[in-house]
This record gives sequence, C-alpha cells and structure tokens, in this order.
Amino acid sequence: MTRLGLFAILLFLAVSTSAHSARESARVTAAMSAIDIAVEAAANPWTHLDLLDDPEDFQFLLVADRTGGARPGVFLDGLRKAALLRPEFIMSVGDLIEGYTEDETELARQWDEFQGFFDNYELPFFYVPGNHDYTNPVMADIWRQRFGRSYYHFVYKDVLFLCLNSEDALIEPRSDTNENESRRHIGETQLEYFRAVLAENSDARWTLVFLHKPLWVYDETDTPGWRAFEDLLTGRDYTVFAGHFHTYTKHVRRDRRYIVLATTGGGSDLDGPDRGHFDHVTWVTMTDAGPVLANLMLEGIWDEDVFTTETARLLAQLRGIEISPGLRAPDGRPLSLASFHLVNEEESPLRVRVHAEPQAALPAGWTLVDSVPALSEALFPVPLSGGEMTAVLSFDVETSFAPEQHRPLSYEHHLNLVLGTVPAVAARPGELTVDGDLADWTGAEFRSLNWRPVDEETGQVPTPTAGEQAEFALCRDEEMLYLAIRVRDDDFINADAAAASWEHDYLTLRFDPRPFAGRQRIRYNYDREQSFYVVLTPKAEAGEPDIWRRNEFPETLQAGQAASEGVYTVELSLPLAHLRERGGREEDLTGFSLNVTLIDWNAATGDAATRSWQPDWHRDAALIGAGSFSLE
Repeated sequence: MTRLGLFAILLFLAVSTSAHSARESARVTAAMSAIDIAVEAAANPWTHLDLLDDPEDFQFLLVADRTGGARPGVFLDGLRKAALLRPEFIMSVGDLIEGYTEDETELARQWDEFQGFFDNYELPFFYVPGNHDYTNPVMADIWRQRFGRSYYHFVYKDVLFLCLNSEDALIEPRSDTNENESRRHIGETQLEYFRAVLAENSDARWTLVFLHKPLWVYDETDTPGWRAFEDLLTGRDYTVFAGHFHTYTKHVRRDRRYIVLATTGGGSDLDGPDRGHFDHVTWVTMTDAGPVLANLMLEGIWDEDVFTTETARLLAQLRGIEISPGLRAPDGRPLSLASFHLVNEEESPLRVRVHAEPQAALPAGWTLVDSVPALSEALFPVPLSGGEMTAVLSFDVETSFAPEQHRPLSYEHHLNLVLGTVPAVAARPGELTVDGDLADWTGAEFRSLNWRPVDEETGQVPTPTAGEQAEFALCRDEEMLYLAIRVRDDDFINADAAAASWEHDYLTLRFDPRPFAGRQRIRYNYDREQSFYVVLTPKAEAGEPDIWRRNEFPETLQAGQAASEGVYTVELSLPLAHLRERGGREEDLTGFSLNVTLIDWNAATGDAATRSWQPDWHRDAALIGAGSFSLE
C-alpha cells in the first residue's frame, strides 16, 4: 500500500469517528430533554427539541354548572370525556345538584346520584358549593355531613387553590339586607380563614380562586365581604373562576382575569360561543406565566370509537333509504309509485320521520312518523291529492337507530322527487351521419342545460361565459341511441389549446340504465358500476373528440364534432346493447336516466362554470326521477 493510500484511509477514519462522536454527543444532549434522537449537524426533520415538559407545569380540568335546569346525561357525558383527557384532578364551581328543598330523603337521593358518577373514575374531584347545593340550613347540614368544610384551600406544585363559599350567609347571616342578597356573602369567619391562608402562602407562584357566584359583578354594598377578600389578593398573581349565570364571560379586573363559566349540563339556550351559551369543560395548564385556558366543547371531545366500522355499517343502513318518484309512461300507465322504501338489517327498530312543506300535490299537514321492525322492510307510499299532476315534491327525512351496543345514530336527508310523465325517445328521423354536423337533426326537440350549482365558497351561482348556451337532443333506432349537442361559447377552450390536461371545456353524459326501480336510490347508494359516464372533450379541428377511457366502450360507439365561430357541435351514437349490459339487465331495455353537463372554462378568470340539464344526482338538489326517458 502506498503512503498516499494509507493517509487517505486514516483521514477517512478520523472524519468518520469525528462525525459519529458529534452525532452521539447530539443524541446525549437531546436525551437530556427527555427525548432520545440522533441530531444531524446540517438539517433535521423537526422545528426544535425544547419540549414543553417543565416538571412544575400541570393540567387540571374545570367543570361548570350542572344544575339550575339540569339536562340529564350532559354532566356525566362531560365527566366521561374529562377522563379521556387524563388531568391530574377536576375542580368545580358549584351547582352540582338541583337542591332548593328541605326534604332530606330527596337531598340524599340527589347527592347519592351525583357522587355515584365518580364510582368508575379515578380522578380526584374538588367540591365548591353553589346556591343549588347550599340553599337552606338543612342543605348546609347535609353538606357538612358529607363533605365537612364548605370553604378550604390546598397547595399543589406551589400554586395556591382557594375554594370559597359564596353562600356564606347560612353560616354568618347578614342583617342589613334581604334573604336573596344575604346569600351573596363572604362572612367574617371565612374572610379571616383566607386572610391567614394567604399570609401563610405569600410566596405561592400563583393563586387560583374558585367560587360559585361571581360576586364582583354585584354592587359593592351587596357584597362587602367579597371586596375585602379581593383586597387580600393585592400584589399577587391570581385568576378567579365562577359560574352561576350559565353564560361564559371573561372579565378583567385589577389587571387580572376573572372567568365566569357557561354550563356542563345546566339550563342553557346553547346558542353558541357568540352568545356565551354552550356546554364545556375548561382544560387548564398551569405554567409559571399563569394558567393557560382551553374551553373544550363537549360535542368536540370523542374517544377512539368516534367512528368505527360498526358506525359505518349503521350509517350505510340509515343512508340506504330508497325513494321512488311518481312517474307515468307516455301512454299514461303508472311506472312507479311515489314512496319511501326502507330495509332494516339490524336487530333494533329503524325509525323514520318524513316532513313535507305544504305542497299542492300533498294532503295538508302530511307527516310520516313510523318505524321498521328489526330484520324487516317496509314501503311507505306518499299520499297524493289526485289529478294528473306534474310537480317536484320536497321532503326532509330523518332515519335513526338506537342499538344496544352503539350510541344512537341518525341521518338527515333532504329529498326531492318528481311527479310527471316520462318522455319517450323519438325515433331516428332519417339517415344520420355521426360527424358533428347537426343538419340531420332538423325538427328534433332540443333541451337546454339551464341548471347551475351554487359555488360553495361564494354562495352564488357562477356567471356563465358571455354568449354561452348549451342544448341537446335524443333519438334512437333499433340498435343505437343518438345524441346531438350544440354549444354556443365565445370563449371555447378546446383540448389542444388548454394550458393543462384538465383546463378545457368538456361534456359529461351520465347514464343510468338500471331497471327503473333500481335507479331511484338516493345519491349515497348510487351504483357507480352500473351507472357510467361518457366524457367528451372537443378538439380544435373537426373529427372525433377525445373520449375519456375510450377502451371501456364498444368499438361501435361513434362520436364526431364540428366547430365554427362561437359554436361547436358534437354527435354520439351509443349501442343500446351496451346500455342493457351496463345496467345488468337480462330483459329488454325499456328506459334509462340521463344527465348532460357542460364544464365551461373561462380563460380570463381561470375558473370553470358548470351547467347541466338536471341537478347532479349526487347533490342535495338532486331530483329523484328527473332525467328519465322511455324507450317503449
């Protein structure tokens, strides 16, 4: 080995050893902050390793009023969700039972019920009395029997917790005011207790105060004890929590935060954060800079079973309602009965409620409330008021389950069904050449594409391109279905001129050739295998337009296009045998459903506008039965 080669090897080993040592040093450094990870000098896939893991920080949960118009089950739901968050403990601000009685048996029942909530949870819970818990001398005695002190304190990780009794008049009545005002009171004995506590804990890093009534909102003459208590807090960092009003409000007094909580089951309009009315728990993270609060709405806390395969299966059942329109053949024969069809494959009843706005075709005030027994099915006809009507009927439908092994589940549908006569596809008027020249279609009935969806971002219907208009016509012979489409568009963007493969004008023809009854399912159960699209993209020159997935269609399918200034036209011929095959039919094809959609790109804005003959079958605006044609 040459000296040069030996030097190169030694240099490589030295560099490798140095790099390895640097990485190990970085790993040790990272491990000192409780995370063991190799740190590269150049770059790493994280922001930093300064973990929020101060051992002096801690978390606890705060619950609001349960009673004062208690809504059954809400507090227990909040407690169950609190347990998911694993706080060190739970604080309260009172109103835990309904109270307001001297019936000791009833009070025992209420307290037994409340204390029983904690039988299955290991979380410590700290009681604070509210006016519903501590209303009269009998209730005060029961409180002392069960919980001892009605006001107290504790220190945790150098944070001082003060739990006050804002109903202190039952211990030290005031003689200078009426009964209701006297209950808003901090008595002298309680005041002296906290004076001593604060003196003994003058070096606490923070003080947290919990009481039921927010005594600071009342006139000072009504709450002299509170004003004296507030003065004791002067010069220290503190935060105050209260309840009572069932309306969340943050106050700032003396440059400190005073928080009035909303509810955890107490009476509430529940009209949302903008009104301060909601069910919540408050997640408190205690730091050296003070408590950080996160108000968690109960409906926003879920365990890992929020959506399971069982939920998906039940939801599919609830979505699986079939709705049939009231349609007649061209000769007047009924093709379908306006009705709802439900199949229940579960072991519990499937409940259904149908509400209809007043409509001329329906009896006044008609509403359906019924259920489908377990493992059965039912057909619910829509009672029509009679006559040869053509109309669109709109319904709000709710289907629901309450199974034993799953939470109650419901689904709301807004459904529209059509009453009317199905048009027949006209016979081919003569010889047709599928070349895009519509001269062969003289006298044909063209149908306009006038429906446009609302833009989800703006809430408005997009403005079409200037001069844009689209229409189509149908005809048939024994073997083929023919379509002619005419589009007037001053801003036609063809496939050859598009900036990207999808940024061009195109046409979508959606067919559903299934047997008539099978085509009436609502959009969620729509069979994507048997319904199918033909997507046509016109080119700049005459000839055959691009056909998306052309290999999925028979060779006998033909398409042609032509174009002139501001107008392009397309023709298509589709074998009826292909429609019958895609529809899974063994019998003759007697009809189908069709929707024609134009996607029109606007070169100036870079946006696309949609217009269709009928509302999209997968949208809320879908009209069940619309787009049906007869081949009889």
